Amino acid sequence: MKNYLKLGLTCATIIAGGLALSQTATAEPVKNLETTHVRIGVGSKNGFFFLPTMVAEGLGYYKQEGLDVEVVDLGSGGKALEALVGGSVDVISGAYDHVVQLRAKKVALQAFVLQGRLPDYAVGVTKAKAASYKSAQDLKGLRVGISSPGSGSDMFLKLWLAKEGVKANDVPTVSVGLGATAVAAVRSGQLDAIANNDPVLGILEQSGDIVIIADARHEKGSTEVYGGPYPCAALVSYQDYVKKNPNTTQALTNAMVRTLKWMSKATPEQIIAVMPKQFSQPDPEVTKKILANLRETYSVDGVFPDNSAQMAFSALGPYVKNIEAAKGELDQTFTNKFVKAASAKTN
Repeated sequence: MKNYLKLGLTCATIIAGGLALSQTATAEPVKNLETTHVRIGVGSKNGFFFLPTMVAEGLGYYKQEGLDVEVVDLGSGGKALEALVGGSVDVISGAYDHVVQLRAKKVALQAFVLQGRLPDYAVGVTKAKAASYKSAQDLKGLRVGISSPGSGSDMFLKLWLAKEGVKANDVPTVSVGLGATAVAAVRSGQLDAIANNDPVLGILEQSGDIVIIADARHEKGSTEVYGGPYPCAALVSYQDYVKKNPNTTQALTNAMVRTLKWMSKATPEQIIAVMPKQFSQPDPEVTKKILANLRETYSVDGVFPDNSAQMAFSALGPYVKNIEAAKGELDQTFTNKFVKAASAKTN
C-alpha cells in the first residue's frame, strides 16, 4: 500500500511540475493568421531528432497560438524533405543542411527556427564486429544501415567516412528507417553497423547491441566531423511560404520557442509526461537516459548562429556536387526574424 501511495505521489509531483513549467509566459496570440491549418512533416514521430515538434503539441502550445497543426510521420528525413518539395506538407522539422544543398538546385527553402544546435547522429558497430573493429577502414565492404538515402544520418556517415579517408562507395548502405525496423535489422544480423538517430541509437547502445564509434551528439564529436557545433534540426519551409504567411509563421515560431525554453528547464520525467505514447519504451529508464544524453543537442532559444550557413556549406562542400551554386544565396537559407520576435514576447 505504501509503495502504491509513494508511486502516486511521485507521479503527481511530476505532473504538477510539468504543468507549472508549461505555463511559460507569452503575449497574446498572433492575430490575422493567413491560415490556421499547418501540416508539419517529420521523419518519425518516434524520433528524438523531431522531439520539440511533438512536445509543442503535447504542451498545447500550437492550439494556444490559434493553430491547427497536423504532424505527419513520413518515415525518414529524406522522405519528409521530398514531401515538402512536393507540396504535401507546409513545413518540416528536418536537417538544416538540406536547405543549403537544395539552394544549389535553386529550390528556395528557408529555415526559421533552430531546434537542434548539435546533430542527433552517431555510428555504431554491432557487438559481433566490435571486437575486431580498429578504424573506419574496417567498414569497407560491411553492411551499414541508414534511415534512407539523402537523410541526415546518411550524410553524417559520408562526412565521417571522408574525414577518416574512406570512400563512401566502399561502404554499402541499407535503408532501415528510423524506428523498430532499424532496431530489428541490427538484432536480426542484417547489418554490421548502423548510422541513425535516437531512440534507435539509445536502445541499441544501452542493450549492448552496438558500440558507438562516431558521435556528433556532443560538441567534441560534432567538432571532429563538422569543425564545430553543427546546426541541425530546424523548422523549414519554402521561403515563399514564409513570406506569404508571416503571421502563421510567427505563431508557429512562438509555439516552438516556448517549447525549447520549456525543454531547457524540464527534467526527463517532465518531458516524458508530455511526450506522445509511442515514445515510451518497455523500460522507461531507457527513455530517461536518451533524454539526458541528448540534452545539449537541443537549442534553448531557436536562434541560428551567424555562421550556420557557412558551417553547412563548408562541411558539405567537398562531398556534394554543385554545392558552389548555393554560395550566393547562403544568407537566405535561414532567418532569425521570427525567433527574435518570439523571444521578445516570452520569458
